[in-house]
Amino acid sequence: MRPFSKLLCWFSLAFCVLTSSSSLIVLAQTNPGNRSLGTVAGELRANKNVTQPANTDSLPSQTSAQGADSAVVSDSQEVQRFMDQTRALLMREEFAELDKVADAARASKARFPGGVWKLERFYEAITTRHGGGEQTDADWQSHLALIQRWVTARPKSTTARVALADAHLGYAWAARGNGYANTVTEQGWVLFEERAKKATKILEEAATLKPQCPYWYELMQEVARTSDVDREQQRAIFEKAVKFEPLYYAYYQQYAFLLLPKWGGAPGDTEAFAEEIYHRVGGKQGAYLYFEIASSLCGRCGDFSTDGYSWQKLQEGFAALEELYGLSPLKVNRFAFLAAAYGDKATAVKAFARIGSNWDPMIWGSYTRFESQRKWAGLSDPPQSNIANAPSMPAPSPSPSAQVEQMLMLAMKERNEGHWAESTQLAQQAIKTAEPLPGTGEQLGRGYLMTANNDYSLGHIAEAQSMLDRAVSAVSERAGSNSIELASILTQSALCAQVMNDYARAETNLRRSVEIREKANGPSDRELSNDLTILGNLLQLRGRDKDALEIYQRAIRYREAVSPDDLFLTQPLEASGGVLAKMGRNQEAENVFLRVLKLMEGRYGRSNFLLTGTLNALASLYNTTGRPVDGQRMLDRIHQIQGDTAK
Repeated sequence: MRPFSKLLCWFSLAFCVLTSSSSLIVLAQTNPGNRSLGTVAGELRANKNVTQPANTDSLPSQTSAQGADSAVVSDSQEVQRFMDQTRALLMREEFAELDKVADAARASKARFPGGVWKLERFYEAITTRHGGGEQTDADWQSHLALIQRWVTARPKSTTARVALADAHLGYAWAARGNGYANTVTEQGWVLFEERAKKATKILEEAATLKPQCPYWYELMQEVARTSDVDREQQRAIFEKAVKFEPLYYAYYQQYAFLLLPKWGGAPGDTEAFAEEIYHRVGGKQGAYLYFEIASSLCGRCGDFSTDGYSWQKLQEGFAALEELYGLSPLKVNRFAFLAAAYGDKATAVKAFARIGSNWDPMIWGSYTRFESQRKWAGLSDPPQSNIANAPSMPAPSPSPSAQVEQMLMLAMKERNEGHWAESTQLAQQAIKTAEPLPGTGEQLGRGYLMTANNDYSLGHIAEAQSMLDRAVSAVSERAGSNSIELASILTQSALCAQVMNDYARAETNLRRSVEIREKANGPSDRELSNDLTILGNLLQLRGRDKDALEIYQRAIRYREAVSPDDLFLTQPLEASGGVLAKMGRNQEAENVFLRVLKLMEGRYGRSNFLLTGTLNALASLYNTTGRPVDGQRMLDRIHQIQGDTAK
């Protein structure tokens, strides 16, 4: 049985235990005659502006059920503060406090202005990794190790295991990449499947713990999206999710997105689903969810169309959002976008006035488009940021540098979602904004690298290579030809070039980065050994094992000069051990692997899953050199660790 199919079977069994089967919502009750959603949509479009009476008693509003003060956070600045504080707790490894924060967010079902669940922002803070370039495997291993330490320290924590599953899903996508399927390497597919299986296993473990977590179901939807799960199973997961937590709007958005034609749905399926939810949930909550489903498609590859949605219901949903949870800049931007799409100037002018200067690049794509729509609505004066009738908007406008950073983060988000053209548009806007600013040019370089990655994903190889060169030259001109900032962008550019199979460019840039760091800081530069390890990996990939080994050994010497017991020694050590074994220098390879194992045991203990890779390398070495007893001893340890992890 395939791993995900097994999880679905387990999921169904667990759900029967967790909920009452007699109250399970059945799709046939909301879709009489078993008509397709597309057929229903055709009927709905004929009367799309007729609002039928809704059942206002079908679900309580969040505020009435929980109390306005406990369920709604009114301070818009609280979102960033909350996420920063959450990240700080993780970095300090205050795991018990992290569990308290998550438990409180789950129990209160608190939301920030705009309706976003506090629990969602918690997990976003936990899983967000900073940095301008592509994340290295070392970055991912470090992040996974940190979350694993949380699981080890708090074995009964639902939150820790859900966060670990989320991290493994991210790690799986890092192996696959965001390009089209035909750009993924065979090794990329293998690693993607292995890591996704690991996430699935951790979700199984998390499901046995209390309390149950709404985000667990959201990850279930994500796992299903990465597997060949049919539409019926997707619907089953959605139904069980909303049965568990009917007001968790992300469930509705994710399922609606899967109904789009580009994901195999029929034209009109998403619109029909929104209509179904409007009536099925009913009242203000039904109207609010209708708005969330439709508005989440604004600005995303032209996914929204006025043909299938009722403007009257969208306005009703926006009003319900404001009454229930308050507004955020994102939601007001979406509403202004919708008003313009429907040609409703009277409504649009009010929405644009409330936006002020807080326009959202994710919605409008460029300031030019935002301003043209604003002028169409009848506002000619420059937008002001602090509009009196929009108390939930941030008062101060961000600095130009902060605006660039925001655009780059949004560009990365779009790229991670496979929206390469939109990501490029945001990156180019960031570049344009950053060009006149003083500084090292680091933001410019990151903008060009983002564009290069998107060009490659779109099949524009020559343009991608040109953007890599522009990234390097932009930083070199601003920061200097021997600056650490240039070394950093050279390494990032090399990683991008390697993904593009442009190995010569990658090697040239890595060697230049190493040269700069050696001259500037010598062994005290902690990134030096990391750059050397990346270079060694590249040389090994090109079949130059002897050169790779020499580079790995240089990396080891530099790292040892900083600290002989530094955990980051494990990266060049393990890589060099693999090359030594390949060369037949078995005793040297064994010594290296045993040193890696000792370092990792000293940091993580003897029962951590991170040890299994080194144990497996030793088992393989022993078995190929006529030492099967020692090989079996390593395999036994692996099985013991896997058993301990599963408990």
